[in-house]
Amino acid sequence: IIHTIPYDKSSTARNYSYITCYKNEKLYCAPHWASSVLVIDGNTEKTYNIPINVDGGMKYYAVAELGDKLIFPPCTANSTLFIDGETDEVSTQQCINVDSGQSKWVGVARCGKKLFCCPYKNDSILVLEDR
Repeated sequence: IIHTIPYDKSSTARNYSYITCYKNEKLYCAPHWASSVLVIDGNTEKTYNIPINVDGGMKYYAVAELGDKLIFPPCTANSTLFIDGETDEVSTQQCINVDSGQSKWVGVARCGKKLFCCPYKNDSILVLEDR
């Protein structure tokens, strides 16, 4: 069975770029151009948005689960975005020693208790650890 789910779009195109599942319950979509994270309830298929208060386009390209957090490495944003999977609380952490504005990292994968972020126009691999 194939079907679609309507959602409240925040702009006309390129809203979200990647999706990941949290505890087989909720799915989180990375806000590439959107001003919020799109969340889909995997059971009911209802959607809602979490405002992130980060301006610009191509902000985040990827998302991955690490512990009880959803982590969005920055593409052109200047900070990594964190969302608590239990409370939907939003926080950010500035990236230091990184050029602002460029497409920094575009992919992320978990390996054990670490996330590794694929460099795009960056000369380093971003690593995030669950502590």
